[in-house]
Amino acid sequence: MWISRRRPSDLGISLRARREDLKLALLVSLAFLSALTPLAVSIAGSLPPKSPGAKEAAISLLQAPVVALAEEYLFRGYLFYLLQKVLRGDALLVLSSSAVFALAHLPLKGPAYLLTFFPGLLMGWLRLRSGSILPSAIFHALGNAWSIWFSPLP
Repeated sequence: MWISRRRPSDLGISLRARREDLKLALLVSLAFLSALTPLAVSIAGSLPPKSPGAKEAAISLLQAPVVALAEEYLFRGYLFYLLQKVLRGDALLVLSSSAVFALAHLPLKGPAYLLTFFPGLLMGWLRLRSGSILPSAIFHALGNAWSIWFSPLP
């Protein structure tokens, strides 16, 4: 932000997210994770599929919002800003940022993590709709926390 001399609002950084955008982020998160949970359970064969220890769970739950905010700043903040300069159309903007988001997760644990493209679409839409990375960061943090217990991925 300081190196590139951009205003925080150019990168979606605003603490003034509208109440309806925050409610929408929670509603979209609830709907998405509610739909995803039965699928994860059916793949893993148990509820919850993972049973992290108390220490691992506490660290992960503290880490989830920090990682989400950092990734949202990068992908729905800075990358969004750069892509808006070269791409025409909101759909192409959201698709492109989601593709880069998914590809960035590939080295972590393999091709299954390309599935992050789909929540990336929702996070892109939340960012586009609100003008802020805060709603997408809420969705992202809740998704990260969910994955601690329910993701069938390793």
